[in-house]
Amino acid sequence: MVPGGYGILEPKNPRAIDTNLLDCVLVPGIAFDRGGHRLGRGRGYYDRFLATLPCRVTRYGLAFDIQMFDHVPATASDVKVDRVFVNG
Repeated sequence: MVPGGYGILEPKNPRAIDTNLLDCVLVPGIAFDRGGHRLGRGRGYYDRFLATLPCRVTRYGLAFDIQMFDHVPATASDVKVDRVFVNG
């Protein structure tokens, strides 16, 4: 692991992760809506990653109740999460 963007530890070679071995992923966001759309930081990193995952991999959003909205802006390239776990 090496410090990446924002000082967050990341694998040295992210391509070395076999996504076929994953059962689920936890996805951060600034805001989520009840339909599974997420508002991120605008660079599409998670959307590109989520689009590469096998369909059987469950995508979970993590949020506080203040981050939940009826609707957040979304485009065709945005990948929805399957469920949002809300704390609060």
